[in-house]
Amino acid sequence: MSTRDVSPTPTVFSIDHLNTTARRTARSPAWLAILSLASLTLGCASDDDALDMNAEHVLEEQNQAIILDMFDDLSSGHIDSALSVYSESFLQHNPYGRDGIGGLRSLAQPGVADSPVPMYFTIKRVLADGDLVATHTHVGPDSGDETAGFSYVDIFRLDNGKIVEHWDVTQPIPAQTLTGQTMFSDLYAYDEAPQQRSEAAEEATRVRIVDAYTRFLNDRDRSVLDTWDIPGYIQHNPGQPNGFQNVIDQIEQLPADVEFKVHRSMADGDLVLIHTQLILPGEDPNDEFNGTTILELFRVVDDRIVEHWDVIRPVSPVTMSGRSVYSDDYGKADTTPPRQGDIATFARGDITIHSYTSRINAAGNGTYIIESANSLVIVDSQFYVPFAEEFRAYADSLGKPIERIIITHAHADHYGGLGAAFADVPSYALADTIGEIAEQGQARLDSLQPIFGPLAPANVVVPFGVLEPGELVIDGVTYEILAYQDVEADSQVLIRLPQAGAVFGGDLLFNGLHGFLGPGEFDNWLEILQTDVQAQAGYDLILPGHGRPGDGAVVDSVIKYLQTARDALAQAADAEDYKARLVAAYPDLPGINLIDGYVSQLFPQ
Repeated sequence: MSTRDVSPTPTVFSIDHLNTTARRTARSPAWLAILSLASLTLGCASDDDALDMNAEHVLEEQNQAIILDMFDDLSSGHIDSALSVYSESFLQHNPYGRDGIGGLRSLAQPGVADSPVPMYFTIKRVLADGDLVATHTHVGPDSGDETAGFSYVDIFRLDNGKIVEHWDVTQPIPAQTLTGQTMFSDLYAYDEAPQQRSEAAEEATRVRIVDAYTRFLNDRDRSVLDTWDIPGYIQHNPGQPNGFQNVIDQIEQLPADVEFKVHRSMADGDLVLIHTQLILPGEDPNDEFNGTTILELFRVVDDRIVEHWDVIRPVSPVTMSGRSVYSDDYGKADTTPPRQGDIATFARGDITIHSYTSRINAAGNGTYIIESANSLVIVDSQFYVPFAEEFRAYADSLGKPIERIIITHAHADHYGGLGAAFADVPSYALADTIGEIAEQGQARLDSLQPIFGPLAPANVVVPFGVLEPGELVIDGVTYEILAYQDVEADSQVLIRLPQAGAVFGGDLLFNGLHGFLGPGEFDNWLEILQTDVQAQAGYDLILPGHGRPGDGAVVDSVIKYLQTARDALAQAADAEDYKARLVAAYPDLPGINLIDGYVSQLFPQ
């Protein structure tokens, strides 16, 4: 419960907001963007219970004051004072921030303060419940214009006066909303001034609303629909009309295995907050790195939901901290996040091959370590910074020097990790691949920064060693280097290790997800796989550029997939038709976005 009277204050800027806003717009915010708290809402519904001036209420008052005072410090330029309320072991769930105070500081990129167009941060409403404080904020170039910018919800966990954990959800504001109402306005009108509510009443409301929410959305239980004011429901979701009937109709049309998984909830005054993971068919309900994250805010009056705001965005499959955008980690005996990639080891006589595969919904990049008696050779480098760093840390843990890293082709998801984690390692590639990375690599990474922010590598490293086709012997291991032109990429290599019975396919091979098929050179591609891999005896360990390692069945499946794609291309009327045919042939295969990444090459405008 929050009762603090907040009068208008000047400029407030949250470091947690800085990176996400700078990531999504060229108009980067200044450190001291102007924030008016005049519109802060401390809504309270009528209730006959007297205010519980108990320990929990006092804690909530203190926690809310800490958050708002932190904003005040930032507005005054007292950055160190603002950061002093964060614990040294602060845990970050924003995908773009690392743990700890150092992670917060790193979000303030050099040059941001020089932005000619500031972003204004206006807190619209705040909730305090137990050890959590949540703020709903409008971020935009004009604090008086709620139709431009971004909608944010931040959730802070506090312990003993320190911020120990943070989650957030961010959504760009669309140009128009279906109702003409903004994503922030307060439109419900009370007949009479609401009274403050007891902690017990707030908790009972939270439990009741969460129960109705999950029973209707997951079980399609219509008996709880009287929880919503169906005709009078005020809707701030930009794509929904007022009233609840449209939502009812949409939910009841969803497949039965769609799940709305609640990760946390809060109640304060007349507001209930629910932090939800939307899991669609085919997405793993136990994987917190997929799906869509939804932050719901409901206004509840006389036990009925009368007004609704939300903030929605796809879940990031990778985070700088390694934590999901949902997990509760503070207070655990071990707060170390789990490894983000998947590691497998294959003993092949005197050679050990280690695979590191990123999450399948992050394109499943396959990278490899060939461990021989005295050294390591690495194949490809990952793309996302956290994956590349984790892969390098694993390589270093083997305790042997890295003799070289081989880049199979000039796609950023294979060479990008050089700058993130392998800049000190000798790197090799085909001469044409080196030339392409030198000419286009930095521009390509620059183009990805606004999309991925610090998750993407900032600086290109151009391989300097020319990899020649033919046989290469390193530490007693024979590498057969096969070079190709105009297949999935302009130039790329396939590596065979006869002593290990292993084939490193780069993007010529993929497993368990759709492939990136580039310009559609299907006949050439098929001939390469049939002649240089499938027809070769003794190769039973297949190491693809995307997806997990497997046996010869991986090659067979890629050949069949390419034949299917070739047929789809011959029959399709346009790009959408081609995509639909391929998805229909492989309805359960993840990575549909990979088709979107290349289909324009097949159907140029």
